[in-house]
Amino acid sequence: MNFAPTLPPGIAFVAVPAGASIKESLLHPEELALLQSTTSEARRIEFARGRVAAHQVLKVLNVGPSPILRIFGTRLPAWPSGVVGSLSHCPLGAVAIGAGENQVEAVGIDVEQERRVRPKLMEKIATTFEKSWVQSGDIISLFSAKECIYKALFPLVRAPLGFRDVEIEPDSSTRLPEWKFRARLLRAYGTKFQLGTSFLIHCLRSPEAKLQSGGSLLSICYILRRK
Repeated sequence: MNFAPTLPPGIAFVAVPAGASIKESLLHPEELALLQSTTSEARRIEFARGRVAAHQVLKVLNVGPSPILRIFGTRLPAWPSGVVGSLSHCPLGAVAIGAGENQVEAVGIDVEQERRVRPKLMEKIATTFEKSWVQSGDIISLFSAKECIYKALFPLVRAPLGFRDVEIEPDSSTRLPEWKFRARLLRAYGTKFQLGTSFLIHCLRSPEAKLQSGGSLLSICYILRRK
């Protein structure tokens, strides 16, 4: 899992591949407490990998060591005061992204193993317009793009956002392995985001693997502070 996204200054990105040696002893005690009810070894490893990636993001941002816990009632990470961030993990590794909230209003990130999202999910996640351009091999891209939008916006609004509440349109001027989507809300989301609010999403496919060989796909959404 080898990603090198092009991001605005002030946004830190870290990837921790599955091959990296990660020990639970690297976690804060409060983070370890979140694992008490998790018996799956694979899930424990993925959790630890994601927290280590988040710790490294904080280090890049010159933020002191701090546990990454959870937003109450969710599984989404709660970042230290003054930082906006997001993390994601899959069997191939973990990724994290963060920035100072004085520069960036929100960030969301999602990483998926290729072919994990099955074509039968098209009816669940795609709007009529999206069905006109999404090919069977692109369902993973659509799913990931919508996941990263939810991860970016939820900490600001704290309300559910359905797959069909957001519509994605590809930017025809961009191509693999890095391309862009334009997303817009099909309904108001809280009082902060109105119907039609649009976002830019960056998607990258890992250069070392293609879809057929089970590579990975990364989606990033960020909202910069207006000056």
